[in-house]
Amino acid sequence: MMRKLVSTFFALPPRVVIGVFAAGSLALVGMAFVLEYGFGALPCHMCWLQRYGHWAMAGIATVSFVLPRLVPPLWGLAGTLAAAGYGLYVAVYQILVQNKILPLPEGCASAGLKIEANVQDFLAALQHPVVAPSCDRVDFTLLGFSLAEWNTITMLGVLVVGGVFLCRWYKNK
Repeated sequence: MMRKLVSTFFALPPRVVIGVFAAGSLALVGMAFVLEYGFGALPCHMCWLQRYGHWAMAGIATVSFVLPRLVPPLWGLAGTLAAAGYGLYVAVYQILVQNKILPLPEGCASAGLKIEANVQDFLAALQHPVVAPSCDRVDFTLLGFSLAEWNTITMLGVLVVGGVFLCRWYKNK
């Protein structure tokens, strides 16, 4: 059953595959906001850097899916894989920082500020800025894994599946 599902996925046209990557990337971006605003998992500086990778993946894959003549699906897939590689790099770096293997990067704990609609609320927000957590702390886990570890697993999956798809497509061409 699993073998049939995998072979069916790899037989899909490139545009459909890039659509799957676009939907998955958009879901990951949405999940990051749900974790932040729904469960209070404030992002650290490196978490934001990982989000940039997800946003790039979502943007590249979505543009490639919606406008295939502008960005052909295989180019879109290559761009998505490059963004996934960036996300993997930052996630692994954060895991190494969390495990005290690498030092904490400079500027990894900073104050955030919510921009309010009126001047009085903005001035009040200046008195009580939201402090981002340090990059070396694990403040939120899901099924025993930190979010950086989940991001590593996800990015590895994207790179493996996308890489295999590109290789199979190139081989069959």
